[in-house]
Amino acid sequence: MTPLFSLFETVIFWVILLGVFVTDGIFVRRHEGFKEKGRRRKELFSPLLLIAWLAAAILIGYAGIGVLADWLFLPGEILFVVGYAFQIYSISLLGRYYSTLVEVQPDHKVIESGPYRFIRHPNYLGQMVGAVGLGLALQSWVSLLV
Repeated sequence: MTPLFSLFETVIFWVILLGVFVTDGIFVRRHEGFKEKGRRRKELFSPLLLIAWLAAAILIGYAGIGVLADWLFLPGEILFVVGYAFQIYSISLLGRYYSTLVEVQPDHKVIESGPYRFIRHPNYLGQMVGAVGLGLALQSWVSLLV
């Protein structure tokens, strides 16, 4: 069985993956707005679910299920980085109004600048583009679906 990536591609893949998720996690926690007591359990569900889906996609890619062309690695990595950079940019525009839970906050204002001028949830768009990029980088159409 041939390995999924060359040694260079493996290093690039894991450095970018860890870098994006560490940066994204720090940024989200830093910019999250209003906190309520007793909300911690709800906040943990979403990241744990995301990690489970991510692990499943990576395992499927490494298992060689639904193999795609090798040349999709670099475009996939680029889409992955661009998608999550767009997500971070979208969150930064919300400032103190950003929250991991959908809720109306005190003194709430609708943001209508940047990507919010065209789409109501650019954060989700960035995540979707990043997820497609990850599936392409893993060179597996099954990972792409996950």
